[in-house]
Amino acid sequence: SVTWSSKSSRCVGIVLRIGMGIEFEGRGCCNENGSLDSIAMDSIRATVASPRIPWWMWLNITSIDAVAVGCCWVTVYTVEFCERLPRLFELAIVAVSIWLVYTADRLFDAVKVNASEPQTLRHRFHARHRRMLWLGWISTLSINVALIVGCASEAQLRVGVVAIAAVVAYGASVQLVRPIVRSIPKDVLAGSVFSFGVSVVAWSEYESDELLCLTVANVMAASVFSANCFSIAIWESNFDRAQGFDSLASRIGNPKSELAIWLLTHVAVASVLFLLGLTSWFLFSCIAASAGVLAALMWVAQGTDHRS
Repeated sequence: SVTWSSKSSRCVGIVLRIGMGIEFEGRGCCNENGSLDSIAMDSIRATVASPRIPWWMWLNITSIDAVAVGCCWVTVYTVEFCERLPRLFELAIVAVSIWLVYTADRLFDAVKVNASEPQTLRHRFHARHRRMLWLGWISTLSINVALIVGCASEAQLRVGVVAIAAVVAYGASVQLVRPIVRSIPKDVLAGSVFSFGVSVVAWSEYESDELLCLTVANVMAASVFSANCFSIAIWESNFDRAQGFDSLASRIGNPKSELAIWLLTHVAVASVLFLLGLTSWFLFSCIAASAGVLAALMWVAQGTDHRS
């Protein structure tokens, strides 16, 4: 039989939802591939059927967790390549932009959700409140446009146009292109776009001799962001299969092992880049720490899976 300690599972569930963006309660358990087994799915169906959403899940359901992570990385890039802290309007523009992208992506996903199949709470929430959310989205977009026009520099506007084009291309690829045709998984696309988006300020002010280092930083950050998306996809693989959603986890036979190899390789490459002088100690520490936290969260989650 498979049992979970109620206290342990709730604590791990909180950490995973806030730190990694996983939307379901940690009352089930995982099979050897890291996806939820039938017992877990029964628990999840009962959870998502409830109209009440636990308070600690609102950060993820409303995309505030992604906004917080984005603001942290804007600060990392700005300190590293601009030698200053980000200005308030820069943080505001990036924060609001992240919320707009995440919310729109979830609203479009919610349209495709089959209500008779298991679904995450974020999809259920966005499907149920889509009209209110779209109204809020349009209002927030207007505020963001006003911030950009009124505060952003010409260099930031130029880089911002590229970022917008990347977001539009991502949205078209994910929402319009059939998964069987799309060669790059959604996880990798999302991680790459997120990495570029939080580095817009740095790209608008970098010195010519920093081009290689900034590019390397973008690639390494995109790798850890993609790994985070991949880890969520592992936990949600049964949801994705039930709904017909594409993810990297659904394309790989043993995703948990692949994630471990991914993170180890990521840290090893980051170490080599640091030794070669292509990343600073500060940037290396941030990238390695992010990979370490992600690995620790997955290990803790697995460790609470008590089998008897």
